[in-house]
Amino acid sequence: MKVGDLVSFLDESGEGEIIEIDGNTILVDVQGFHKSYDISKIIKREQGFEAQIINSRVINKDASVSRKVKRAVDSEVFVVDLHASAIPNFRNQLKGHNILLFQMETAKNHLKAARKNRLKKMIFIHGNGSGTLKYQLEQWLNSLSYISYQDASYKSFGQGAIEVKLYNSK
Repeated sequence: MKVGDLVSFLDESGEGEIIEIDGNTILVDVQGFHKSYDISKIIKREQGFEAQIINSRVINKDASVSRKVKRAVDSEVFVVDLHASAIPNFRNQLKGHNILLFQMETAKNHLKAARKNRLKKMIFIHGNGSGTLKYQLEQWLNSLSYISYQDASYKSFGQGAIEVKLYNSK
């Protein structure tokens, strides 16, 4: 990392520009405010990453699983596979934290679409990895007043999915 790089934060939302580096302490300009971060708590943002997210589409890695899921849940359920392996063709270009950023952006875009289409329920498949994606999803979902969530059906999804119920859809 160097002065001028754009960075995101591991423990909070937002981004900023590095303005000073002093050993393991990084001074970041966040919307005009200067904040210090430990180097282990930030990640360099790849240039053009947002454009890749906006111009991408999510590919379901297990199409046959999706068909089974549709029969198992009612027709108004929207299933979103957030596995890293479901990332489109540029997945080999994404590294580390950028994969998590992409997964979270995908979840946010799909929830927005579900609200727009007045869906009542959706499923986010996060898988059974280290738990980082599930934790980030739960932190984000806890901040939303128009939803409730719980673990999805273990019978249909195992322990790797969250069921979200939407209220007052817009």
